[in-house]
Amino acid sequence: MRAGGSALAEAVRLDLAAILSGASALVGAHPWAFAITVIPYIALGTWWDMQEWTNWQEWLLTSGVFAVFGGVLQYLVLQYALAPAPGHGRRFLVLLVAVTVHLLAWTVGSAASLLLLFPGFYLAGRLSAAPGVAIAEREGVVASLILSWRRTRASWWPLLLVQAILVVPLLAVLGLVFIVIYGEWGMLNTEETALEIALLSNLLFGAVAVATWAVNGAAYRLTAPELHRDEDIFA
Repeated sequence: MRAGGSALAEAVRLDLAAILSGASALVGAHPWAFAITVIPYIALGTWWDMQEWTNWQEWLLTSGVFAVFGGVLQYLVLQYALAPAPGHGRRFLVLLVAVTVHLLAWTVGSAASLLLLFPGFYLAGRLSAAPGVAIAEREGVVASLILSWRRTRASWWPLLLVQAILVVPLLAVLGLVFIVIYGEWGMLNTEETALEIALLSNLLFGAVAVATWAVNGAAYRLTAPELHRDEDIFA
């Protein structure tokens, strides 16, 4: 961690409107960056859904690769939106740290959500600034998570609400897929409609992924210390 007051910076109190406005501004300032990076996310997700998994080990390995891929895409879009390109000697290191931070935050939030939604939303919100810290400030994995936790302590409630808003569409898709496959609409679960269902569901998943990356970027930008907050990354 660099010398300075970033670790001791006073937490900023945000509201829901500020977070949503910041995320919208980030996407509005860099629409093509978000649009282009989400295309391979949708393509890979559709391919994943079309597979007939018979080996849980292959499914688990492929899911891990997909999670890493999502971390790489988030790094690319936030690297473009939040910070100048690092030197060639550090680019790969920053990528590794950012992807590791993404995987840890995703794993912790997902595990908590499986047990109970509230702690999952809470943890995801508190760690939402970590990718931005890793990318824009070149901090390590542990330092990025700790700084995010400290900087969001005064804004945990609106960040929790944002995470809940992001998850609602996912739950709707999962419910629809369950109905189509197992419910009265089981007749629609045919080979002809499988691709359409996969494309539509992953289009929504991709939109939620873009929104999550934008929220993470806004959470970092709005809670960053003055040294970094003065940089007009929305321009």
